[in-house]
Amino acid sequence: GAKLVMVDKSQIKEVQILTAAARDGDAPFDRAVVSNEKIRQFLHSETGKTYSGYDVREFVRKALPDVVVMKKIRTGTTVLRSICWKDQTYWMDPNRTVAEIKKEMS
Repeated sequence: GAKLVMVDKSQIKEVQILTAAARDGDAPFDRAVVSNEKIRQFLHSETGKTYSGYDVREFVRKALPDVVVMKKIRTGTTVLRSICWKDQTYWMDPNRTVAEIKKEMS
């Protein structure tokens, strides 16, 4: 809504890219829960630049003010920090299992 329109006027290209992808439901925002790493890869593919995890989190906070950072999810040897950008009440419910969250992120 209105928050996305305000962010569209942002001068930061990465924030504009993330806002547009979330608004249009494009990958990686075609799921309610997404990993910071998938967003980092998406930004890299769009801009050709390499980003730190910290940079990505800052861009996401600016692009999606309502985003919720969820618990870290271990997938094999990797630990992913997942974020929930829609349906937060459903995904933050303590009854949601790690397996369900992984499935949504895959």
